[in-house]
Amino acid sequence: MIRIAPQAQADLEAAHGASVQCASPYLNPAHVLSPPRHWLEALVDGGMTWEFFRLRYKALLRSRFRENAEAFYALLEASEGDKTLALTCHCLAGPCHLEVARDFLDWLRERAPFQEWASLRHRLSLFPLPVAHPGLAARAG
Repeated sequence: MIRIAPQAQADLEAAHGASVQCASPYLNPAHVLSPPRHWLEALVDGGMTWEFFRLRYKALLRSRFRENAEAFYALLEASEGDKTLALTCHCLAGPCHLEVARDFLDWLRERAPFQEWASLRHRLSLFPLPVAHPGLAARAG
């Protein structure tokens, strides 16, 4: 399950085993779900509508997924089955970018590539890759 929660509530959920991820561009700008700060500032200042922000942010998430699918799959794994993923940010009122992010993650969960990736990852963990022989590596170089 993926929940959007204020930090205090997320901290309580973490005490009960939930995974907590802060996706605020002010507190954690490197997070895969963090939009650029200037986008949120334009949204607050009226320079961007919520609908335009939402469409632009979804495009950003798709682009980041193409670049780093494993980061998104890790978030999905943290919310599989009985596990809870609590997403936090700094938004105080109005619509929150994490609503769009949660919808994107839910959409990804329904896609076949996630199921295939999870299955492949499980199978690979059963059969670790062999360590290359040092002599072969020297000959290849």
